[in-house]
Amino acid sequence: MEQHYLPAAQAYLARAQDKGKGGIEVLNWRREVEAHWRNLRVADVKVESDANRHVFTMQVYLDEPKNGS
Repeated sequence: MEQHYLPAAQAYLARAQDKGKGGIEVLNWRREVEAHWRNLRVADVKVESDANRHVFTMQVYLDEPKNGS
């Protein structure tokens, strides 16, 4: 209950605030990524690791021209 249902309910309430503004933002972001998926480009990948996890940081470009940078 505490690990799954309560966090899911809290996430839902956060998305539902302001007439669903957060949920609409997530949906719009997803549509934007899907529309430009073929041209997606990743650059400047960095990985930080410790004993328990790996943290990846990167720049992601949608539909950006590939100019060598």
